[in-house]
Amino acid sequence: GGAAAYVYDITPRKNRPGLLLGKIWMDAETGDEVMLSGHLMDLPTSGGRVDVVRNTELINGSAFARVTHVSFTVPLLGRAEVVITERVLTPEIIPQAQ
Repeated sequence: GGAAAYVYDITPRKNRPGLLLGKIWMDAETGDEVMLSGHLMDLPTSGGRVDVVRNTELINGSAFARVTHVSFTVPLLGRAEVVITERVLTPEIIPQAQ
């Protein structure tokens, strides 16, 4: 979004199933995560690679919304993707019960 960010490589010290190998982008001003991308290591039961990309939207230095894309292979069906959208509810957004 035009702001400065630091990019770090994520490399697990040990090769264990479920650890993430990839990159993390952190906002230079606040240190908050802005983006995370990579793949999970050594998942023998999935039959393929599991890729993860997570984008975090910051408003006034706080996380407001996060969208996570997880793509993987389903045996006999092919490639699949799950998209998870998270939003912070504020009093202005929460519907009032009547």
